[in-house]
Amino acid sequence: MTSLLKAMGEKERQTQQGIDQNSKYNNYTNNLSNDTNKLSNVIVRALDGVKSSNVISATGTNAERIDKAIADSSTKYGVDENLIRAIIKTESNFDPNVVSPAGAKGLMQLMPCNIEHYGVTDPFSIEENIDAGTRHINDYLKTYNNDLNMALAAYNFGPGNMASRGISSSSDFYKLPTETKNYLEKINNLI
Repeated sequence: MTSLLKAMGEKERQTQQGIDQNSKYNNYTNNLSNDTNKLSNVIVRALDGVKSSNVISATGTNAERIDKAIADSSTKYGVDENLIRAIIKTESNFDPNVVSPAGAKGLMQLMPCNIEHYGVTDPFSIEENIDAGTRHINDYLKTYNNDLNMALAAYNFGPGNMASRGISSSSDFYKLPTETKNYLEKINNLI
């Protein structure tokens, strides 16, 4: 009987040891999981910072005016500020006085027909150009049911050119000229 009680006591001690080791293992894995989650959160925050800093902001004497005009137009038309910045960065590199060989003018490179359509009196005015350019991309977003790539393709290549090439969805983008494909890639990398 004594040996039976001794064996039962030994078994209980082994069971308790197993429970203690299991508890230590659970604590270790919980701590590891918490550390992994903390590290993941740090990495995600760091990557968010990198992604959002891809679009270079305006610098120099016009920086504050450009930033304010972007914020105002974003609020007014419900277009993401990062999208507006990406378009400006790609179109003009934040130079309000640039004119393209095709005749596009200002920060958002408004074509003469768009300058007229949106009632822009001075396409080199930071505020007017950003307001009209933001309205313009917003109109395309509405036209293409918020399909950003279709809206951007229309902004760059023109809806008439898209229609004449039979581009009615992103599955038709192989028909786009290389310049517009590159434009889409640049914008998408910035936003």
